[in-house]
Parts: sequence; structure tokens; C-alpha cells
Amino acid sequence: MAGKTCAICGKPSGMYPLCFACMKEKNNGNIVKCEECNTWHKINEPCNCANKDQKAKEATESNNLKCIICGENEAFTNSHFCKACYMKYKNKKITILISHCQESKIVDEYGNRDVKTDNGMFVRSQQEKIIYDELYRRGLRTEYEKTFYYMEDGITKDLHPDFYLADYDIYIEHWGYESSNDEKYKESKKYKEAIYKAQGAKIYGTTNEDIKDIKSAIGRILFENGIKTN
Repeated sequence: MAGKTCAICGKPSGMYPLCFACMKEKNNGNIVKCEECNTWHKINEPCNCANKDQKAKEATESNNLKCIICGENEAFTNSHFCKACYMKYKNKKITILISHCQESKIVDEYGNRDVKTDNGMFVRSQQEKIIYDELYRRGLRTEYEKTFYYMEDGITKDLHPDFYLADYDIYIEHWGYESSNDEKYKESKKYKEAIYKAQGAKIYGTTNEDIKDIKSAIGRILFENGIKTN
């Protein structure tokens, strides 16, 4: 009949709960038996009941956590997100601004804003990076995807034009798929252009062809508005 194994190291211990080496450690006061759960453990390590208490505490704290995105619903399954936000963003790369380890604000709702520009800002594509870098090179104060509000059927709605030249009230949309056969995209472009026009906004567009000589493309927009830069 096989003997017991040591409760500490797992080595054979004969008929005793501890092997010879661990028994020696016990006699030196380095190993003790918990009076609550009757398990042997090293003096500098928690016993089973202490582990259970810690896990229970962590589970309780986790259940009290609020979603880091919406700040309203409770986080679930040891996550930092509520179920609704998790399902909405689980397949996206989103950017969240956290202030003082307390307040959080989602900077990028649509996701995949992970292309870094020359000044450290993030955009969604290499083509947008090329445009933004040219605007930045010219010293133009540019906001990325500034919210553009408008009314439709009595309801406030919004668009997010790619670039906004804050000092000149000029919007620039990059129509990256204009040359494709995507009819839905073309309809969306026509719809947006009509909204900008109806609101009296100064809106300009760039295309894939413009990317080949972005300096000239941006220069034409600035020249039409009497803006001089480098």
C-alpha cells in the first residue's frame, strides 16, 4: 500500500502528513497547520481558507466595478466592461482617455484608429495619415473627426468629417473609395455632401489620386481660401 505524500512539497512522507525535510521546517516554526481549515502551509504563504477569503473578496470587488466605458453598468466576468459595451467593442481597437484613474472617456468610438501620425495622433488609415501629416507640416491647426451637427426631420444628427481646419472653418473629407464600384459608398458621399451644402459649410474632398501628390491637393484648397502656409 502506497504511503502518503507531503502536504507541502508532494514528496513521499510514509504515514506522516509531512516529509522529513518539511517536518524539520515545521519544528523550526516555518510550517504550521491552520486551525480553521486544517491544512498545512508555509508561514509566509496563505492557507486554503485564506485563499478562499481572498478570492471571495476579489469576486465581490469585481462585481462592484463599473464599466470603464459607459461608467454606468456593472462590469461582468472579471472584465472592465459591462456586457453591452463588451459586445459593442469586442472586435474593435478603441481609444479610451482615463483621467486621474477615475474618469474615462472614449476618444474613438468607431475603432481601429491605430495609425500614428508624425505628431503622435492616431488616425484610421495610411491615406489619412498622409493628409494629416501634410496639414501638420504646414502648421495648420487640425481637428480629426470633429463632430458636425445638423437637423433632419426635427432630430439632431451628426457627421464626423475627417479633418477640420479650426482657424478657417474648413472641413475636408477623404473619399478613399470614390473610384470603387461601391454604390452604397457613392450614395453615402452624395448624402453627406448635400448635408454640408445645406448647412453652408465649407467642405472639400480628397481622393486616392490626390494622395499621390498631397502637397498640391492641399495647396489648391488653401489657395482657394486665400490661406498662405509653408
